[in-house]
Amino acid sequence: DLSQWYFGLNSTTTPCCSEGNPGGGIFNSGIASAGPSFDVAHGGTYSALLKISTPSNPTSGTRLFRWIEPQTYSDLYYGVWYYFPQGYTPTTFWNVFQWKSKGTVEGNNPFFILNVGNRPPGDTNPGAMFFYLYNQNTLTSYSPQTYINVPVAGWTHVQAHYVCDPVNGHVTFWQDGTQIFDVSSVGTRYADGDCQWSVNNYSDSISPTPATIYVDDAASFRLGSPFPLSLHWTGFALSRFFSCCSTTWAMNALFLFSLARLACSDFLSSAAS
Repeated sequence: DLSQWYFGLNSTTTPCCSEGNPGGGIFNSGIASAGPSFDVAHGGTYSALLKISTPSNPTSGTRLFRWIEPQTYSDLYYGVWYYFPQGYTPTTFWNVFQWKSKGTVEGNNPFFILNVGNRPPGDTNPGAMFFYLYNQNTLTSYSPQTYINVPVAGWTHVQAHYVCDPVNGHVTFWQDGTQIFDVSSVGTRYADGDCQWSVNNYSDSISPTPATIYVDDAASFRLGSPFPLSLHWTGFALSRFFSCCSTTWAMNALFLFSLARLACSDFLSSAAS
């Protein structure tokens, strides 16, 4: 079943189709939206468009969540492709990838976050976007081991290894195959909490606004497994429940059939590469 994420056609509330949620969902706040797009795609025909306008009381964010896999397996690899159509400048933070933990007392809060920042004036590439890591639980920021610019109008691949543990957790990130972060012996969840993963477009202030990014071919893996635990194929997944919020039932059914066929094509193309 490729319908790993749900998509509701309103921009400020949780998805309309959360009933029977198979371990994930799309959650929007402020002025934000997510949906399938044929603007650009990585290796296939479509991707997911994530769009926010800031500021908005006080933040805007769209978050594509998966929790069933990290709740089931404490040691997982994650991957997603990003496309930034233009350069952006966040004022405080720009969260595009995160893990959260829900504790009995502490509530549901971020732990490790992959943010996008800008290279400072005087740098060899001033203003260029790059990834940095932030531990929300300890308020610790990590500079990359190797600075790699986030390309504009081009795809970049982010892969991560996350060990979900309250004391002996581990976080590693690679960008296009180059390791950029490696943090060991650290808490990655609450002592009585779980782990949840999301791909996001989430900020308090970003210029220019609205800010749009695209994501594609997101998946989670166990080490040694030949296939992903779940293929979060964005185009089909986000369109899977279009009909719950639309009255054009026949057209939606045809659209879903087409996207399902394209999702299979994407999978075979990716598996062969």
